[in-house]
Amino acid sequence: MSNKQLFFILAAFTIIGLYIIRFVSITDQNKSNGQNMLTSTHPHKVIFLWDLHEVVFEKDIWNFLRVGWNHDRKLQTIFNLNSEILKVTFKYFLEKLHLSADAMTSEELIAAAKKANNQALVNLAIKVGCSYRPIHKTVAIINELTSLGYTHHIGSNIGATVYEAFKQLYPAIFSLFNAEHIVHYIEGQPVIKKPQPTYFTTYLEKHHLKPEQVVFIDDKYANIKAARSLGITAIHFKNPRQLRTTLQKLGFALAEQKNIATETP
Repeated sequence: MSNKQLFFILAAFTIIGLYIIRFVSITDQNKSNGQNMLTSTHPHKVIFLWDLHEVVFEKDIWNFLRVGWNHDRKLQTIFNLNSEILKVTFKYFLEKLHLSADAMTSEELIAAAKKANNQALVNLAIKVGCSYRPIHKTVAIINELTSLGYTHHIGSNIGATVYEAFKQLYPAIFSLFNAEHIVHYIEGQPVIKKPQPTYFTTYLEKHHLKPEQVVFIDDKYANIKAARSLGITAIHFKNPRQLRTTLQKLGFALAEQKNIATETP
């Protein structure tokens, strides 16, 4: 290889390197500006949109199994299963046990059970849908953000029927939320649910919000990806400690983990 060729190769790599550095710098600056804009906005204009399952509440697996075992109308439930309702039921319970990535809502199962006149399955679906317990460290973060002036909405695939029963079990927690965007089933119409982009656009339109006003928190990456595609700030929830750290990095003035008083177990 001649010196001239070597010179052109080195020059090309240098130019490419400068472009990469410039691109990363612009990207980081845009992220920083977005974060500063979010936290500099008045708290009354920033809405936290919370998924419920595995973010605010976690599955109580023993209660989940106990509900099925103690269901006093098991035979009636089983004998009234037709092929369609069996398919929906199977998909629903796989999703509840985290064995399927498909989003199957309780409202779809309940609608299928009602259509088959299987009230025993309706009752079981409601009990299973309520077999969750609070994640108290997440609730503590919600309370802390509330004290800072922020508003909270529910953004969940929970069905309206289960939602009404579930909030009766934890009225203090549900009182922290000012609105809910959940799943409603209307026969003959498509079910709007996460991760469909329509789920988020209908939410924004309903509450007259811009995407940059919303912080969405969910444990499923498909939902996070859908929200981000619309310009919504979205946090992929893994645990309360990670959530607290992420919110602090975004500029929200939450207390350090070590400074927090002992929380309810």
